[in-house]
Amino acid sequence: MKDILEKLLKIPLPAQILLTLVAGGLYGYFLPNESAYVTWAGDIFLRALRMIVAPLILCSIISGVAGLRASGDGSPMARMGIKTLLYYTVTSLLSILVGLTLVNLVRPGDGFKSSALHATSIDVKPLSDTLKEIIPRNVFQALMQDDMLSIIFFAFLAGAILLRMKSEQSKTLTDFFQSGFELMMKMTEWIIRFAPLGVFGIVVAVVSEQVREGSLMESVASLGSYMAVVLLGLAIHAFFTLFGILRLYGGFNPLRHLKAMSSALLMAFSTSSSSATLPLT
Repeated sequence: MKDILEKLLKIPLPAQILLTLVAGGLYGYFLPNESAYVTWAGDIFLRALRMIVAPLILCSIISGVAGLRASGDGSPMARMGIKTLLYYTVTSLLSILVGLTLVNLVRPGDGFKSSALHATSIDVKPLSDTLKEIIPRNVFQALMQDDMLSIIFFAFLAGAILLRMKSEQSKTLTDFFQSGFELMMKMTEWIIRFAPLGVFGIVVAVVSEQVREGSLMESVASLGSYMAVVLLGLAIHAFFTLFGILRLYGGFNPLRHLKAMSSALLMAFSTSSSSATLPLT
């Protein structure tokens, strides 16, 4: 038994996650009434990951921006900010174009009826309100509520001000946040070791619930065209848009990047949670 456990632990993490994802689906399908024995593992895993998201983002951005003291005028940060904004805008625009094109060609929602869907109303906030909400009224409240945009804004502002401060004044704070970032990364590495168990519990919970309600196959059938369009859109955006930019602009091998991101991609697929995937990414 010990030898088998040691061999399993030597399997790469992405392979472990993929194996437990399949195993969780089989367990949930054939033993739906015994799901309570393992679903707790998924809950604990997600809570542990979400626990470290806010401090990880805060410490990493502040230490990263403050570490750009390559020149006293902070121009490296300005160049990085412009490039980041341009990249985000261009890739978002391209992804929207891909999505709108596929939806209008395939029209996956035609014929799908749902009282809950028709009863749902969407409140669209004005751009001015959205911009105002980026600036936190209370940074500690933003940390408690995992308000990512507010945390990122505060972190960039703090890092930029540390860049402008004299080196002897900012060194203590920069070292503090750098140490905090190292602590969060070590904690993340420790939590990620339990990813296969967490993924197993999450998948068992989802599949067993659908089986007990007798809606597993109906859900797959009714949402089949929608799922196909989503997967096709993601594939086009990932393999053509993002990989094209990676190769042409960054000069980086997309396959090497895909291999490096395999753990994060499997985590995103199995948990359906961007917050849970963020620390691993």
